[in-house]
Amino acid sequence: MEKRGVFLVSTLTVARAQHAHSGNYSCTTFVDNAHEVIVISADMVRTNADETDGILVMTTKTLVINCSTTSDVPSNTVTWYKSIEGGEQEEVIGDSNVIVEGGVLTIKKPTELDAGNYTCSFATAAVTDKTVQETIRVITNVTVAMPSQSINKQEGDEVVILCEPFGRPRPAVTWTKDGKDIKVAIKNSTSRLTLSADDDGNVDARLTLTDLLRPEDAGDYCCRAENLANAAEACIIVRVKDKYAALWPFIGIVAEVILLTAIIYIYEKKKSKPDMDDSDTDNGNDK
Repeated sequence: MEKRGVFLVSTLTVARAQHAHSGNYSCTTFVDNAHEVIVISADMVRTNADETDGILVMTTKTLVINCSTTSDVPSNTVTWYKSIEGGEQEEVIGDSNVIVEGGVLTIKKPTELDAGNYTCSFATAAVTDKTVQETIRVITNVTVAMPSQSINKQEGDEVVILCEPFGRPRPAVTWTKDGKDIKVAIKNSTSRLTLSADDDGNVDARLTLTDLLRPEDAGDYCCRAENLANAAEACIIVRVKDKYAALWPFIGIVAEVILLTAIIYIYEKKKSKPDMDDSDTDNGNDK
């Protein structure tokens, strides 16, 4: 409700209006005056996606899109069109996999490439001379994959994590680290963290983190992808090792050698001292 001058204006909107929405609508206030609107139905298109706001989620099974009108229209007056993410509409031509039978379009073995906006257009109308049409949006469930289960890096290195989201329409990608928003969880994220699109154009699917800190940057990095159908998530463990970690085994070996050499030297020195004392004693007895 909004105010226009001295009047309060209320608007009633029905998205994807159907034949059942026709009837008498009354708008009234706390006074006796009322305004009545009669809504009548002209030729309309019913689809098998009306109860899901015009959206069909594709499965691995056969995809069937069904259109019909509220008036008697010959099936040969129906034309099917398809567009992908705002592209130009192209007429759907039947083949061995796509069967067009009037108001029924069947895809036997649908794939991700079959997702898009399908429009059924009827060449008739009761109120205007324009065609009656309806658009059904066919989408796919989202899946997400990571290149591996874990990544090992050294302190000061750069790590690049590539999230692989699949789905139509193209899913939105967000990142978390240890359950927190990535930009909050990463120290100095504005200078070290970059989110960019992958080679397929998926926005924010590539994560780049420079100058790795230990232990702050180690943890679980999760990529979440979501579209109108569903959401999916995949995670990867990032381990950050000490930059001198490779030297510690070498230093340990050197220390062991030095210690062993010292022990042998001390042992030999102590062993040779009694021998010298015995030699001095023997020389004294000979005199």
